[in-house]
Amino acid sequence: MNLLEKAEIMDKASATEYLENSGSWDSFQNLTLQRALKELKENGSTSLTVEDLNIPGDVWSSMLMESISIANTEEGLDKFADPSGSKDRKDFWYKLLGHKCINLSPSSDDKYFNIALNESVMSIVNRYFQQYSWLMDFNIWLNLPSQKVKSSQMWHRDHLMDQNLNYLPGLFPLIKVFYFIEDVEDGKGEFWYLSGSQYGGKYAEIDPPKAIVEENLASRVADDVMLNHVSKEHWVKYTGKAGTVVMFDASGFHKGGHVVSGRRLILKAEYGGRQWLNPTYPKVTIKPEYEKRLTNPTHIWAFKYPQ
Repeated sequence: MNLLEKAEIMDKASATEYLENSGSWDSFQNLTLQRALKELKENGSTSLTVEDLNIPGDVWSSMLMESISIANTEEGLDKFADPSGSKDRKDFWYKLLGHKCINLSPSSDDKYFNIALNESVMSIVNRYFQQYSWLMDFNIWLNLPSQKVKSSQMWHRDHLMDQNLNYLPGLFPLIKVFYFIEDVEDGKGEFWYLSGSQYGGKYAEIDPPKAIVEENLASRVADDVMLNHVSKEHWVKYTGKAGTVVMFDASGFHKGGHVVSGRRLILKAEYGGRQWLNPTYPKVTIKPEYEKRLTNPTHIWAFKYPQ
C-alpha cells in the first residue's frame, strides 16, 4: 500500500469517527462561532478576535511577547529568511519559528499548543470539513517592505494543479488561520480574499490567465486581470488591531502581505485532511511522551500523519 492509499484510508477514518462522536459534541450555541462558520461556508473567509475564541489572556500575551522579541532580534533575520531557490523567492518573508518541522509540547510550549489546538478554532474547522482535521503547519510570519508586489502578494489559490496548470480544487482542502500579532493596516500587509471563489462557491470555476508561473508551479494573477473576471465589490480586505483573527478556505483566491512601510507580524496555523501530501509536510509534530497521553479526539487526530 502506497502513501496516498494510506492517506485516503486515514482521511475517511477521521470523517467516520467524527460522525460517530457527533452525539458527544457541544451544541455549538455560541452565536459568534455560528456566524463565523456560516461566513466561512458561504464566502470562504471570516474574521473574529482572540476574545471570540476564548484564548486565555496569559497564553496570548506570552505568545505576543515572544513573537515580538524574535522579530526585534539584534542578531539579524537571515536565519529566518525564505530558503527557496526559486526565481520568485519571497525575500520579504521570514518564518520566525524556522523552516523545519515545529515540535509542540504543552510542557514547554503550551502558549503555542493552546492556540494551535484552540477548542473554538478546531470546532469551526472540524465542522467545516465534517471530519477531525490535521494540524499541518504553525509558524510566526514576519513581512518586511518590498519594492514591488510579487509572489503570494498577488492573487493565488493554495491547492494543487496538474502539469497543464489546471486546478484540482476538490482535493487537499486547507483552512488557514491568521492571528494579527500587531495591528495590520493599509500598506502594512493587509490581507485580501475573493469572496465566493472557494471550492463550491459562486466563483469557484474562474481561472484567470496567470501573470507569473513559478518554478514550483505556483501561479499568480494580477489585479487588473482579476478585475476582468470579478468586480472589486467581491474583494474582501482584512485589516485590524492586534488580536484580530482571519480564517479562510485557501482553495479560494487570496493575496496579502505587501508592506510599503513598517512590517506585518502574524501567527499562522493551517488545518486540512490527510490527503494533502507533498514533500513540505508535515511541519508540526508532538513529543511521543505527550502524544501517548492525548485523550481528546480532536488533539489525537491533529497529529495523525500517514506514514
